[in-house]
Amino acid sequence: MRVIINNEDSKGISGKKDVIERKYCYEERKGFTLTKLPYIISINHPKGCNMILKKEKGFTLIELLVVIAIIALLMAVLMPALAQVRSKAKSVVCQSNLKQWGAIFQMYTGDNDDYFEEGWTIDILCGDRWFDLLRPYFGDNNDILFCPKAPASNCRKDGKDNYTGKFGPFSAWGKFVGGPIGEPTLDYPTSLPGSAGSYGLNIYVCNPTAGTGRPMEWFWRTTNVKNPGEIPLLLDCMWIDVFCQTTEDPPEYDGECGNVDEGGDQPLSMKKACINRHEEHINIVFMDYTVRKVGLKELWEVRWHRSWKKNYIQYDCPPVWPDWMLNMKDYALDLN
Repeated sequence: MRVIINNEDSKGISGKKDVIERKYCYEERKGFTLTKLPYIISINHPKGCNMILKKEKGFTLIELLVVIAIIALLMAVLMPALAQVRSKAKSVVCQSNLKQWGAIFQMYTGDNDDYFEEGWTIDILCGDRWFDLLRPYFGDNNDILFCPKAPASNCRKDGKDNYTGKFGPFSAWGKFVGGPIGEPTLDYPTSLPGSAGSYGLNIYVCNPTAGTGRPMEWFWRTTNVKNPGEIPLLLDCMWIDVFCQTTEDPPEYDGECGNVDEGGDQPLSMKKACINRHEEHINIVFMDYTVRKVGLKELWEVRWHRSWKKNYIQYDCPPVWPDWMLNMKDYALDLN
């Protein structure tokens, strides 16, 4: 309020014009006298027209508590929805990463007569892992090695062969001690120093010459195959690669593989891939370079190697599901 006072009898106010600022703005008039009380402002007009203005009051304690309670209620309602949105956003980024990997593998095979790398063998040397061989195609963009739900901060080792305590479906493999390129190393696994990620390769796409410990006729080797959209290439995984078989059992609980030896033992491959990372699914880029979500039970229905369908019938798949997977969606392999 802007009031101009011109009254010599006003207490504490001289005959000169004094200007008092308030929140509200009124017309400037001469001859007003101002009386200031604890909670009101009284303005007396010389002609007898009085005006009393109440000062603005703040919130009462009860009103403030009601507002806080309403905000808390809204947060309780919105937080699960926001968490779900964040989870879906991370799944989208994961699929984007795998699409980039599809393009990288496509460039690599295009430069190598449509053949994949040799992959793991007993004679593997540092620098022979899929992520090392493909380094010229993705440079220093290490972010695409990690699913956003299993980032570098979730690595199970610290690069000095010490465990960090990060386990479960959202853990990443590495960081490994490794060794010089082209040399063997006594530290498992054979890799370059600091290697880490949270995607794993289906070893059966590779083109080995010997020393895999698996039937050589199982390997796909080249992109020139029938129905490549049914063959997993790279996937959400707790290890750098997998040798999946139809006879393998699913994990007894989600993330079981995180609490066992990281070695490449064959029976653990499905447990490394069967992880509830994306709402009962994992993301996979297939050999035709398409990306999609795959249900955890569906992992027994895709063609990991060339003899998968034959073995599926022979060993009476799918397996018996543990309790944590019982209510998940069922799938059926096309055996034609």
